[in-house]
Amino acid sequence: MQLHGDDTVQVTWLWDRPEFRRLAALHRAGQNRVSTFVALVSGTVALWMIYLWNEGEAWPFPFGAVWLGLLTVLFAGDAALSTWLAVRGTPDVKYAPMTVRIDTLGVRLTTGSGEVFYGWSGLSQVARPDHFWRFVAAGVGEITVPRRLITPADDAAIAVVVDRYAHRVGRPDDIPPPAEV
Repeated sequence: MQLHGDDTVQVTWLWDRPEFRRLAALHRAGQNRVSTFVALVSGTVALWMIYLWNEGEAWPFPFGAVWLGLLTVLFAGDAALSTWLAVRGTPDVKYAPMTVRIDTLGVRLTTGSGEVFYGWSGLSQVARPDHFWRFVAAGVGEITVPRRLITPADDAAIAVVVDRYAHRVGRPDDIPPPAEV
């Protein structure tokens, strides 16, 4: 059911495999940036440990060993989880119809496995990149709406409602919107 209004828009779509893979690649790219940073820091720590060990100062070595041990466990766990998810495949519930409702209260996603709601004040970012609408709640999760799987009218209706409430993103409900100059 599609519902378009000044204060509310409700859009239903069905994921297809190429769009779902595109979303997974977008998510993995973010993880790869973090992993690259952690690898650079770890390499620096390892070089620092080797330098100090060669200089005869062995005291920082236990701290570095703990750091590298934790990273080894984390990377092994990530590799095992990635392998398990690849073998398991995508659950069929991801290909069930999904409905997003954007209104005065916030953004609500209803799927075959449950419901997720983020109020406007709980969102840290609303982005409209090329392929997706992204409603991000920092540290909690995000709701992603694939723009290629909804109609241009649905996309425009989402843009109207988001523009109407964009000033409330990340702000408590009792604070007035910023003054326009």
